[in-house]
Amino acid sequence: MKSRVEHPVDVAENGNQKSFYSIVEDQLPLAVTDEFPVRLSLVAPKVPILQNGPMVLKVKAERKGDFKGAITLSLLYVPPGIGSPGSVQIKEGESEGTLTISANDKAALQQWKVCVVGSADQGKGPVWISTQLVDLKVAAPYVAGKISRTYIDQGDTSTLKVSLEQKVPFEGKAKVALMGLPQGVTAEEKEITKDDKEVVFTLKAAPDAAAGQHRALFCQFTLVEHDEPMVSSFAQGGILRVDKGTVAKNEPQK
Repeated sequence: MKSRVEHPVDVAENGNQKSFYSIVEDQLPLAVTDEFPVRLSLVAPKVPILQNGPMVLKVKAERKGDFKGAITLSLLYVPPGIGSPGSVQIKEGESEGTLTISANDKAALQQWKVCVVGSADQGKGPVWISTQLVDLKVAAPYVAGKISRTYIDQGDTSTLKVSLEQKVPFEGKAKVALMGLPQGVTAEEKEITKDDKEVVFTLKAAPDAAAGQHRALFCQFTLVEHDEPMVSSFAQGGILRVDKGTVAKNEPQK
């Protein structure tokens, strides 16, 4: 079968230099073999992946006969701006695996065809199989924002305000979590609607919370549609200063 793909083959290699002799294959050999005792299927996402956000792809393995071996999974093609873990495994005897992918802020806003390939060994060497193609849509984030710089004392409470810029209207309520907090500082997640202009978090610092200036705060937006989450990060680079508590300040001078 002739194809539009050319495959160079080095017949006589020469280390890292140009080969002594090479050919270009323009035909694709095909062979009919016995059915492999595993069938893979990729569960089509019901929602898009958002820029600056992750998505979990679910792969199901239908095993046949006595085959219980591990199956290595990877994306056949990774669209531009999408990050992939490389390869993951469906463990021996299990029938489901997941790949967590992520989209950066430059991922093209369009729809792609993707599939997952798997390899397994039945005792005669690795065999490669594939899922069906499914649609993967990349969409713009719903919300942007900025974290107001603030401080908190060890063992105390404080508030932190995040201004919101609604980019895409959404129905119902979404959750916003404050991420990147230093050790010993916590904040409960909040719910927002498309009409909210800001969200205020209550910070709680333990007496031994890590003191200093922390610059890694950001927010994580989660909206559930069709029972599947859409997640994106925003307001990166927030700053929180944790000061030593009053007990430390009142220690007698040496």
